[in-house]
Amino acid sequence: MSIFIRNDLTYSPLTVSQSGKEKMLEPCALQISIGETDITVSFIYRSPSGNFKQFLNLLDCILQQLYKPKTEFVISDDLNVNVLTESNHYHN
Repeated sequence: MSIFIRNDLTYSPLTVSQSGKEKMLEPCALQISIGETDITVSFIYRSPSGNFKQFLNLLDCILQQLYKPKTEFVISDDLNVNVLTESNHYHN
């Protein structure tokens, strides 16, 4: 997984891959500095065949790991949850 960024922005990759598990949660993240503002950009992928409860636990761990006061967050995802059908995924 990768995040593409303009080459004129100051950024540093963030290590979150050890927090992920294939087919459960696959994360990718970086920090962008624009002036005095730090922005954490992350992408989270969840396989449709993964355990949703374990996914939420891993996601919580990753977000706690990435959290820094006074840092803006952009989280993009592909969670593979069909919210148009009745499911326990959004009731837990």
